[in-house]
Amino acid sequence: MPAAPNGADGKLDHNTAMTGDDLRAFINQRLFPHLAGFKQRASGPNTIESKIGEIFSEITNKVQSGDNLRDVIELVYELVDELRFGSQTQRHELSHLYEAKIKNMGNAGCNGGECYTHPGR
Repeated sequence: MPAAPNGADGKLDHNTAMTGDDLRAFINQRLFPHLAGFKQRASGPNTIESKIGEIFSEITNKVQSGDNLRDVIELVYELVDELRFGSQTQRHELSHLYEAKIKNMGNAGCNGGECYTHPGR
């Protein structure tokens, strides 16, 4: 069961969406470990899969409230749902943005997603 399931209309189904302890368990025990595993399954170290795996192997969820997690997921869901990656140009722009953000984190003295896990950075 996904943490943010869609209804028949393609929109977020608020009645079946996880929240509370179930959502925290899903994020901590299933989602983050799955994403961290991308690194081992990647075809090479310079692939997007490897980079995603590297980031998620170094971060942990710091949000302890399942209700707060639900709010964050719904906000991100709405924003990401508006993005379009139908063309090669759009995919290239996303890749470039991702690479720039990773580079900026490294320039700030951070390793992968480390900046997101330490308050005050």
